[in-house]
Amino acid sequence: MVYTAPLMTKPIDVALFGAAGYTGLELLKLLAVHPHVRLRCAASDTHAGKPIGELTGRDHDGLGFVTTAAAHTIAASCQVALLAVPPEAARTLVPALRELRVIDLSNAYRDDAQAVYGLASWSAEAIAKAQLVANPGCYATAAITAAAPLVRHGLVDGDLYVAAGSGVTGAGKSASEAMSLGELYGDVRAYKVLRHQHVPEIEAALARLAVPARVVLTTHRSRAESSRR
Repeated sequence: MVYTAPLMTKPIDVALFGAAGYTGLELLKLLAVHPHVRLRCAASDTHAGKPIGELTGRDHDGLGFVTTAAAHTIAASCQVALLAVPPEAARTLVPALRELRVIDLSNAYRDDAQAVYGLASWSAEAIAKAQLVANPGCYATAAITAAAPLVRHGLVDGDLYVAAGSGVTGAGKSASEAMSLGELYGDVRAYKVLRHQHVPEIEAALARLAVPARVVLTTHRSRAESSRR
């Protein structure tokens, strides 16, 4: 069955929390050109008062960043809240925004029964009706999407080995010597080998298709990219 989203008759009002991080900025760029949503507020305590366009280079109808407290007030008249914040902040925000539909991009609710796992290629209809959507992790999205056909058709015998890589922006904005240009430019380094937080997420998703298999995930970081998009 093919799921078709309902036609939008008016824009959906959206509040964005954690708007000035790497994920938040990408969301702002997407929202600026989305025909069916209207950004009502973008929360960033650090950049409150600054025009959003100074960080995104896009037109946001003159909106500026607001404090988290101000965003809570504005969000009361919105339909959807997007959370581009760390897990600890998400666990605080979700109960406070319970009257809205919430899409959380952290890992706070990915294994929580009250949330719908937000892999759209699997759960589009459930996502459309969900009050709380837990977006999948980056490595989880790539690994699940690539491995699902193999698992579904019984082509994986034993453990599933995944090697994947990302740029350093995946680690967020926090300063770290290991992620600096001088340390990592032109290099690729494995990290969190055999202990990456996305492994349980991948295993749980693939277990829906076949007998659970152990996933061995080796992730890598690189600073070969010339610039952040």
